[in-house]
Amino acid sequence: MRYLPQIKEAGYDALQTSPIQPQKDYYAPGDSWQNGWWKLYQPLGFCIAEKNHSLGTKEEFAAMAQAAHGLGLKVIVDIVSNHLAGGSGESFHSGVREYEPEIYDNQLLHKGYGYIDDNDTAKLVRGHLGDYPDLMTEDERVKTAIKEFLKECIDSGADGFRFDAAKHIETPFDGELASDYWPEITQYAKDYAVETKGQEPYMYAEILYTPGAGRDISYYDSYFDITDTNLSSALLDTVRNGNYSRISSLSGYDIDRTQAVLWGESHDTFANAWGSQESDQATIDKAYALSCLMGDNSVLYFARPGPGTKLGEAGSIECFEDQIGDINLFHHKHRGEDSMYMPAGNDLLARFESGFAVIGDGEVEIQNCGLPDGSYEDYSASLEAEVRGGTLKMTLGEDGFAAFEAEESGKPSIALSRAGGYYEEPFELTITVKNADSASYTLNDGEPVSFQGSATLTIGEDRKDALLRVEASGKKGNTTIEATYSYDGPTDLIKVTDIDSEYIENHVLYAWVWGDTSSGEWRSGEIDGNDFSFYVSSSDRMFLLACFEEATAAPDWNGALAQTQDIALDGSVAFDGSSLSWMDR
Repeated sequence: MRYLPQIKEAGYDALQTSPIQPQKDYYAPGDSWQNGWWKLYQPLGFCIAEKNHSLGTKEEFAAMAQAAHGLGLKVIVDIVSNHLAGGSGESFHSGVREYEPEIYDNQLLHKGYGYIDDNDTAKLVRGHLGDYPDLMTEDERVKTAIKEFLKECIDSGADGFRFDAAKHIETPFDGELASDYWPEITQYAKDYAVETKGQEPYMYAEILYTPGAGRDISYYDSYFDITDTNLSSALLDTVRNGNYSRISSLSGYDIDRTQAVLWGESHDTFANAWGSQESDQATIDKAYALSCLMGDNSVLYFARPGPGTKLGEAGSIECFEDQIGDINLFHHKHRGEDSMYMPAGNDLLARFESGFAVIGDGEVEIQNCGLPDGSYEDYSASLEAEVRGGTLKMTLGEDGFAAFEAEESGKPSIALSRAGGYYEEPFELTITVKNADSASYTLNDGEPVSFQGSATLTIGEDRKDALLRVEASGKKGNTTIEATYSYDGPTDLIKVTDIDSEYIENHVLYAWVWGDTSSGEWRSGEIDGNDFSFYVSSSDRMFLLACFEEATAAPDWNGALAQTQDIALDGSVAFDGSSLSWMDR
């Protein structure tokens, strides 16, 4: 509890505990976090530990939660409900019987599925994680035990839950493997918390990298927020590489950004050799800062353990550094605002409606920043940025980032909904100017287009590089900004003619395209009568067409009505659609 005031002062809304269930192998003396963290994820039962737990007891948890609430902090508990501690992958540890005799005696675990496999739904939701036996979460006795545990947590002060290994538990959309586990469990937690506390608990789920082959993230997003592992990984790689040019095109799961949980590092990425452990704290903190600048998402800061940190001890306290507090405050103030990202080599300027943040290394210089000239002091009054003639200059500290408020009055400012960088598909761009009496934009060598307040235009219809120049004039001067959009997508137009009307009328077509070694991807196109045109890249070797009822941002094979056979891209740009064979799906 000693760190609670610092957690609050650093601008966090909540703290998250590791699992507080009774744990397997507690008695191994002197466990370091690095060697023993997994023991917290092999629980013996569904209750708060009353004894022999690395983090403490039920009484200590309740006292900590009460103290946190007194400071206005929420408490989130990590819940392990996919499995219990194992003697093997298909047997319970003998200690489970003390806590869950009904589950133990009735052997409510899945057998015969082997190890988990993302490419096999049965193994994904019924296979075992290592020596952790997979629970029969479809069984009412298991669900009842977990509901009682959530109730106990709420009664003891929990305000929310992280659900570990959530993708390894079946959903109502899994056919013969389906169950109502998630709607039942989450609704129970909501109803009980509202009844006893007057507010719903915050809940999010661990979905690592993919929901599984043939499955969709939408199977889960109606129940809770989701760890967007893919976008988090991409942000960390961006910081590692020091190249922010593709920041606007980074993407993760197809969910509303308000439901995404991002991080610079999590306990999973730190604990595993394939993760973030080799990155130093400064790199992780910059990735955390970048996560705070991505929009209306939630962000998790993992206090990484040191080499000698024992289970239950505090690790790094970098989470309390001034600049981390600044970026937390910035995230709170500007969450949900329109933003634009302006990369400049190894540096990045993130512009929001009334504030901006800088990430980079040492001396930073960003031209055409679109900010009014003047001096800007960061939130903690430790760093200063100067803007002169539209160029921002500053020296960053060791943290490598800083956050500022921008004055709304003064010299005209210009904001772009998407900064320059690479793009793969045509997109709409919005330009917004403030404090301007007149404004205009020029695209490539075209004529200037005048506008007031804001303007929207399409970039990339010709699938070529585009240079945008925006000028704004006001009572206190002029501001000019330039942005280059470099095309990095498919360039060769393919046309399939005379497609059978059955598959083209009142339907939408997509092409599935793939190369020799790369995985495939969907390509949208245009329908003209009975012809369909789409673009491919020089590395693409094959394609097929698929028919859908309606357009979608992310086509799903499960929604396809029919598809053609595989077709080789042999250098031709035109194909006879009347000869295609279609197969119903």
